[in-house]
Amino acid sequence: ATGDRRRSESEGGLWCNSEGRMRTAVLCAALAALVLAGNGDRVSLLTQVAVAVGLLFVYLNYDLARGLYYYAHIPGPLPWPFFGNMVQLATRDIDALYQEWADRYGGVFKCFLGSNVILVVTDVDMFRAITLRQFKAFTNRPRANENMMKVVSQTLRDLQQHGMLAAKDQYWKGIRSTAHSIFHSVETMATFAPLMGKTADELAERLAVAADSGKSVDVSAAFGDMTLDVVGSTVFGVRFNCVGGEAGSKGRQGVAAAKAIFKNTSIFGASNPYILVAMLLPTFTMPLVKWFADTYPTEGMKEAFWAQGYLSGLSDEMYQLAQEEMRAEAAGKEGKEGFAAPPASADGSSGREWGDEKVGNGFLKLFLKAHNRETGKMLTRAEVSAQSFTFLLAGYETTASALSFCLYMLAKHKDMQTRLVDEIDQLLGPGDGSRLPGAEELKSYKYLDAVFKETLRMTGPAPLAVRMASENIDICGTQIYKDTAIHFPSNVFHHNEKHFPDPETFMPERFLEGHALYEKQNHRAYNPFGSGPRQCVAAKFAATEAKLALISLLRKFRFTLDESRPFKTRMTITLAPVHGVHVFVESRK
Repeated sequence: ATGDRRRSESEGGLWCNSEGRMRTAVLCAALAALVLAGNGDRVSLLTQVAVAVGLLFVYLNYDLARGLYYYAHIPGPLPWPFFGNMVQLATRDIDALYQEWADRYGGVFKCFLGSNVILVVTDVDMFRAITLRQFKAFTNRPRANENMMKVVSQTLRDLQQHGMLAAKDQYWKGIRSTAHSIFHSVETMATFAPLMGKTADELAERLAVAADSGKSVDVSAAFGDMTLDVVGSTVFGVRFNCVGGEAGSKGRQGVAAAKAIFKNTSIFGASNPYILVAMLLPTFTMPLVKWFADTYPTEGMKEAFWAQGYLSGLSDEMYQLAQEEMRAEAAGKEGKEGFAAPPASADGSSGREWGDEKVGNGFLKLFLKAHNRETGKMLTRAEVSAQSFTFLLAGYETTASALSFCLYMLAKHKDMQTRLVDEIDQLLGPGDGSRLPGAEELKSYKYLDAVFKETLRMTGPAPLAVRMASENIDICGTQIYKDTAIHFPSNVFHHNEKHFPDPETFMPERFLEGHALYEKQNHRAYNPFGSGPRQCVAAKFAATEAKLALISLLRKFRFTLDESRPFKTRMTITLAPVHGVHVFVESRK
């Protein structure tokens, strides 16, 4: 056995192509044929069936057995045949479950998603070694397997192939470099900060209607409208008007579609049971599984397919509009060469009509003019559309949830809300509340930054980072084999009292340099946006948007928590409030 393992290591790791599995399949088939062809007098039918079932059992648990063997040196919960630890993973809150296992098994442990082994790392040194120092061996994220992709929509299959989240190796590096140059451009952020501020002001006008009414309002729904408006303005160059638009408008339909996707999407396919079936059954059964999925979709699947199709179509429409503007620019119809702004309309805004909305410049146009910095090729329509769809979804849910959690914490801790209001008033100075700081001015808002960071520590909306080993490697004394998936549960890091003392208490002072609490925190364990080259490329963009929204609202209102409404979070592909965040809104006098 030791010799076999060493040979496998030298040939390529834990899953060295498909040769081992093919050998097993051939062996199983040969033995089954021999037994079933045996003399009926000597071998009973019951024995033949028992041997065949036993061989099938071994074959279907091949990967699970290899995972147990290769990672015998790493502790973890005992897996069930076929299912692994999927029952616990699918029925429990994954953060709570990983925390429980981390307490029991230590800083690195194994579990099984079906027959596939996963290493869960909660050790800070090992986490930083994988995401930073040894990044070249963990560049990629694990992709959904081919069986799963056969029972999802074409939109998700396109994202798997072209989207930045699932992109691999050189292609990912080029796409990431292109996106980084856009999202981290000081000039670009200076251009889009006013758009973010304008949308935040529109949200404030909407909340003014609810102010002093005596009724609480769900700010999570309002923030969802706002963040999708920001995505429209900055990514697509379009005013979706989700905050102030009428029901049935394209912007409002976009919000409904985004909500439907996150409601019906989870790691284990809550609304699409065929995903779970596809994970467990062998490949030769997939045509039958796909037929059932196509013929008998659940209501959740129908809603998710509609939502994915709607947003994909919206991305395609924005692509066409951006191309038209670029052709017009090239023909000299919209001013000087380059990224010239369209002529101002009667109301003083720039852009061209899109139904009732305006079209201007956005990231989409910058991507259309960009190329993959590694391959040197211009981005195709499929590639640009995939990135647009990714930014649309990521920019909607995670920022809206982060803002909701932040306002919940401030409404619950009124003394901290007062301190933040004082900082905002002092830095903005007297006025009518309409002026907002620019992107560079935000660096002066130290307490705001601390409040936002502490909110992300306690309730980070994206609490799981994943990587895939591309080679056999030793990390901090632990052997990791090629093609092994690695999970990093950020909330487990953030709620570990060894890193953040009294972790369940909201204390923004943890992130105020110079404060006594600051030195007591292990800031190396803080990773709400991931870590290393593969961390969220739009982290700075999201933080700017959230801080401008908070300044705009706290400049005009005070918030009190509605204690009669329950506050509960749920984990699908992100962490979000189940029943919303209900607060009373009071105008500042």
